[in-house]
Amino acid sequence: MSPSLLETLIATVQTRRDQALHRMQAEAGDDSLCTLARSGRSLPALKYEEGAAATLADLRRRLLRMEPEASEAHLLEVICEARTTWREGPAPRLGRTSKDWEAYAAGGDDALSALLDATW
Repeated sequence: MSPSLLETLIATVQTRRDQALHRMQAEAGDDSLCTLARSGRSLPALKYEEGAAATLADLRRRLLRMEPEASEAHLLEVICEARTTWREGPAPRLGRTSKDWEAYAAGGDDALSALLDATW
């Protein structure tokens, strides 16, 4: 039996999240994220990947709560809702404007936009 559209989408989201985490690790090198954060340096490339990983993890949780027979329209709606939530997330709400916050927000938005472009 072939996987459902939902199962395929969950696997795709997990793969993209894993890729973002891998890029984060490559950006961090041998340093832990805590060490890098305490250094006071701006790390927009790392924060971009962190934003992508965070929003994809949130989307995966949303998808896992869905009924297995969810329609394509409902899946699209859930992804669009996740993107809206992300765009209205902590950076805009809290008035964050640093390069790191901008990169974090852009990483999440770009990850969801790329998923939409590739899927629909």
